[in-house]
Amino acid sequence: MINKVTDNYEAFEMAFALWYWTSHWHGGMWCEKYSAMCQIMGEYGLSNIPDIDFDNENDDEYYMAIQYYHELNEGNWKETFEAWCEYMDTQWEDEAC
Repeated sequence: MINKVTDNYEAFEMAFALWYWTSHWHGGMWCEKYSAMCQIMGEYGLSNIPDIDFDNENDDEYYMAIQYYHELNEGNWKETFEAWCEYMDTQWEDEAC
C-alpha cells in the first residue's frame, strides 16, 4: 500500500481506487467513507470516473488503480485518503501542466 502519493499519475490512480472503494463500502450518508467519496468529487473535482472492472487485474489501463483498490481495507483506507488529500493540497499544482 502506498502511504504517500509521489506524482500526479499516482494521484489519479489513487483517486479512482479511493472513490470506488468508499462507494462500495460506505455505510450511508453519515459515514466517514461516504464523506470521503463526496470530498473526492466535490472539493477535489474528480469527474468522468472511468468504469473499472476491479476483478480484471490484467487491465493495463487501470492496473495501478486496481492494485490500490485491492489493497484498501478498513484498517488503512483513512490513512491512505489523508495522504492523498495532503498531496492534492500541497503538491498537485506544483506538478500540473
